[in-house]
Amino acid sequence: METDVTKDRPTLAAGLAVLAAVAVSIAIPTVQALGHIGLSAAAFSHQGDSTLRAATYAFSIWGVIYAGMIAVALFCLRPPRGSGPVLAALAWPFAGAALGCGLWIITAAAGQQALSCLVLIATWSLAVTALVRARLQGPQGWGANLACLAVGLLTGWLTDATALNLITAATALGLIPAGIATIAGGVTVAGALLVALLVGRAGRTFSYELAVAWGLVAVFVAEQHNHVIPAWMALAGAVVLLLIAVARLVRRG
Repeated sequence: METDVTKDRPTLAAGLAVLAAVAVSIAIPTVQALGHIGLSAAAFSHQGDSTLRAATYAFSIWGVIYAGMIAVALFCLRPPRGSGPVLAALAWPFAGAALGCGLWIITAAAGQQALSCLVLIATWSLAVTALVRARLQGPQGWGANLACLAVGLLTGWLTDATALNLITAATALGLIPAGIATIAGGVTVAGALLVALLVGRAGRTFSYELAVAWGLVAVFVAEQHNHVIPAWMALAGAVVLLLIAVARLVRRG
């Protein structure tokens, strides 16, 4: 019986969409930085990071994330053996998430606080969709496993980034008075951790918990002397997520 290739692997259109979206997501911040166009991501965040922030070293994770995104794009064009169904399931939402990463840079450069939140929420939602859809396909080939790790890493970082972007924008817009900064920071950390536990349970990819934990540790490093309670909540949450990630690895082994 002839196999329906649209079900067994990403269509050519989906593969090209993923490749184009990944290229755009990398090109936009590169052009923006080299051309000094608008606000940098750091300058944009600094407008409202007095309530909660992450240490700048944490953003180095983007080097690994971009490498994973490129791998996913190449796999979608030419799936490794046994990986087609997973890649077909994640291709379109992953393309949307990759494109959203680039669009967020544009909104940040333009100083659009509220719009940046909407873009990042949509981007995170698409990344979660890609991760969960991929995992629903069950165990697959090595290419599928690597793709899920890459998508998990992106989704985990976006979980932290979305939470921080929301509180940063709210602070910049004057919605969070200085008197409730500690409470707002604690609520943000708790919310991010709750979301991470729920998404991690559905996505079942240890790279997701690792990425969220990476961001939470960076929050602790940045805020341990300024906002003590949210900082220690972030560290405790990171430890919980790291334990979950280790448990996933042990079960896989």
